[in-house]
Amino acid sequence: MGCCGHGGMMIGGMHGRLSKLACICQYEKHADMLELSDEQLASLKDIRMASRKAAIQARADIQIVELELDEILKEDMPDLTEVKAKISAIAALRKDMALARVNTLEKARKILTTEQLAKLKALKKKARAKKAETYKKTGERAKKRVLKKTEKEAGEKKIMKKKSETSESQ
Repeated sequence: MGCCGHGGMMIGGMHGRLSKLACICQYEKHADMLELSDEQLASLKDIRMASRKAAIQARADIQIVELELDEILKEDMPDLTEVKAKISAIAALRKDMALARVNTLEKARKILTTEQLAKLKALKKKARAKKAETYKKTGERAKKRVLKKTEKEAGEKKIMKKKSETSESQ
């Protein structure tokens, strides 16, 4: 589950395009840097709590329809019309949940001033750069591990070859 109660999913896989900094709780976390007023913090908290409650209800609604779908599919001859209807209902609920998330973020952004939005944008840019650097380092470490393993295997092959050559010459 995400920090704001939206499960692990966000739009774009879903913690992709809507990054962690798109979460209202991140606005609150960086309140000092963004210079949020007490009123702004209170409004953000209210929005976040309402959003969390709605997300909990939406996930419960999805689970109920999924249970109903499971029951239909357990029948000897499931009615395909009912199956399609349940699948459509699940898709609609998930779409509504994603749209609610976007609407929540829009409400939160409207609370911020132009200056605060600019600071948030800079913070996001810095976070993306840090993430890219982390991926780069992770990739470099993985390459080193592969090279080390390859070198080790090559060394073992040389040893095996020498052993077989010495045993053949005897």
